[in-house]
Amino acid sequence: MEKTIQLTEREEEVMNFMWEYGRPVTSNDILELCTNRTWKDSYLQIMLRSLKKKGAIKECGRILYNTQYAYVLTPTLNKEEYYLQLAYKRGVNRRNFIQLAVSIANEMEPEETDSLISSLSELIDELDRNKKG
Repeated sequence: MEKTIQLTEREEEVMNFMWEYGRPVTSNDILELCTNRTWKDSYLQIMLRSLKKKGAIKECGRILYNTQYAYVLTPTLNKEEYYLQLAYKRGVNRRNFIQLAVSIANEMEPEETDSLISSLSELIDELDRNKKG
C-alpha cells in the first residue's frame, strides 16, 4: 500500500465536504457551499495547501473568478480508500475485513442484500476479467 495520508480533524472536515460534494471544487466553492463551517479564506487556503502537500488533493484545472484564476481541486482518494489505509496502518488485516464484511452482511435488511449481491457480483466479474487479461 502507498504512503498513509494522516489528516487532522479540520482537514478531514474539508475532505468530507469534497467527498460528499462529489465533483472538483475551488476554494471559493467550498466557502460558498460549506455553510455549516465558518472558515475564513486564509484558514481554508492553509488547509488546502496542507492537503496538497500530503497528497490528499490535487489540482485538476483553473477557472476564472472575476479577475483572478482559481485552482480546481479534487481528492486523490475516496473516503473508503482513506479509511482503509488508516485501518491497515493500525494493524487491521484483510482477514479482519472479511470477518467484518460477513458480520455486516448478516445484520443487513433483506432489501439491502440485493444491492450487496449486485456490488459483489460486479466485483467478482471485474476480478475475473483482470485475472484472464
